[in-house]
Amino acid sequence: MNYKLISVEQHHINHGVKNSYCHCPIALAVKEQLGYPHVTIGAEGYCHYDEALDRDVWSHTPLSRSARRFMRTVDVTGGDNWREKVKPFKFYLEVP
Repeated sequence: MNYKLISVEQHHINHGVKNSYCHCPIALAVKEQLGYPHVTIGAEGYCHYDEALDRDVWSHTPLSRSARRFMRTVDVTGGDNWREKVKPFKFYLEVP
């Protein structure tokens, strides 16, 4: 297994969209840092477009606890001012 350290930075938080699998801060960070043109993020894994295969590829590895906690704050408990309740953070993501 290969892992990549993903850094969710303040600009990802500023431009992220609540309740969006494709435009949440984590998805924006993964797209930027792994170079994927399209990413869908969920607590149970992520999906990205693989140009070599010309199809979407799903990774069924759950996100780290810190990433899931971040997602919950953004999407569920953070309310309308969720950006004030989260901070930049880093987590490891399993990559193909």
